[in-house]
Amino acid sequence: MLAILTTELILQDYVGFRLNGRTGYDIATELRGLRMKPDEKYVTTLEEAIHVLMDLRDKKFFSFRGQRNQEWPLGIHHPPDITEPDLQEGLAQFRKRCMEFPSPDYLGEREHWRWLFFAQHYRLRTRLLDWTTNPLVALYFAVENILTDHTIVKMNPCGAVWALRVHRKDFRSERELPKNPRKQERWIMINPPLVTSRLLRQSGKFSYHPNGNDDPLDSDKIEKRHRRETLVKVIIGNPSNPDPELADDIRERLGIMNVHHASLFPDPEGVALFINEQWRAITTQKPKNKRKTR
Repeated sequence: MLAILTTELILQDYVGFRLNGRTGYDIATELRGLRMKPDEKYVTTLEEAIHVLMDLRDKKFFSFRGQRNQEWPLGIHHPPDITEPDLQEGLAQFRKRCMEFPSPDYLGEREHWRWLFFAQHYRLRTRLLDWTTNPLVALYFAVENILTDHTIVKMNPCGAVWALRVHRKDFRSERELPKNPRKQERWIMINPPLVTSRLLRQSGKFSYHPNGNDDPLDSDKIEKRHRRETLVKVIIGNPSNPDPELADDIRERLGIMNVHHASLFPDPEGVALFINEQWRAITTQKPKNKRKTR
């Protein structure tokens, strides 16, 4: 009983608690071994999705991530033959080859984190995972039709939005990060500086997953670090009886609200892809007798 009571006190506020040089976080993990197993919720309309996601936002879930396939794990995805030296060399090559382009003033030679943030938004392999504070942006990525191979979408049309609540200690600003990313020993959430217009438009945040911490956040191997650290998976559609038109319907209605590929990827390529794949469906009025009601 004493051990349980002590653990509860630690989990309520482990930030300033230390015993023999060990933090309350370390002791709590040993005593309870709490896991990050996600709660699951199902939605089958845009209205239901907005209601569930805004309710989570009100409960201090500030990190959302949309994934086009609800079966994908929540973690970084690198081919098995990609090693840590490969990632380091990839970033070095990215920086070297970007020298021919006009370099923004905020990307200094020693700005290791900023280069990581910058490279991540141009799809370089890194140890970062994209998140957003905007639930509608996450919902868009759960139903998008440009970045994901159409064959994958046809095989499993149900996407998912992940919602994550972490302790303030584990949500870092740039000034709270170690100078070198390789010095960071456990996964954290990051509120980055706006080094690209995409970060601004997407209300972007990141999680950072150090070398040796590649397990997805929804796996049984990830332990909670605080009693309020919670992961929720909002599945779009019914996996046992998927509606192939649901993602299209949600995406088109989000587009009417100006949440679409061109607004989230503000460059000529983003606009061109939007026009090719989404613009006509958003701007064409559907006949009322053919619009599917939900």
